[in-house]
Amino acid sequence: LSKILSLKKQRLLKCQKRILYHPNLRWTMK
Repeated sequence: LSKILSLKKQRLLKCQKRILYHPNLRWTMK
């Protein structure tokens, strides 16, 4: 379970970074 959780956290971090680097994605997410 811990491994899966860590993987999910990494994915979330990647998504957040993408949104930060690409403002267009941020608007689409909304």
